[in-house]
Amino acid sequence: MWRTVAVVMCAALPVSFYVLGDLMDAFPGVLTVRGAEEGPGSGPRAVAEDWERVDPAEAVAPVGSSPSPVDPADLQRRMAAKAEAPVVGGGLAFSVVAAEDGQVLAERDSSSALVPASTLKPLTAAAVAAAVHGG
Repeated sequence: MWRTVAVVMCAALPVSFYVLGDLMDAFPGVLTVRGAEEGPGSGPRAVAEDWERVDPAEAVAPVGSSPSPVDPADLQRRMAAKAEAPVVGGGLAFSVVAAEDGQVLAERDSSSALVPASTLKPLTAAAVAAAVHGG
């Protein structure tokens, strides 16, 4: 008798989980109430899905005349002033070089190997330089 009760109890637990899961539509089964949702119409719309599509060539304005030349003395003064900020504590090294001819425009402890504050800053600088110089 006890053996039969134990077998029935052991079988009742998985069967009850299946019935409950099927009734709650957690998975498809014979008791599933909802039908399957199909296609992209079943979820929320993407953020920019309704935006007007434009030709990339029209979206980017052509680069005009080249920017005014940089005054190396002014650049050196402005960059060096950042090294005196209390948060920096003198731990600033930089080297600004003109892409066209390799002329050093400003530098401070340029031979020091320091870890950059973030990798995004050099990438941003490279993107700005490429945009300014049209390359």
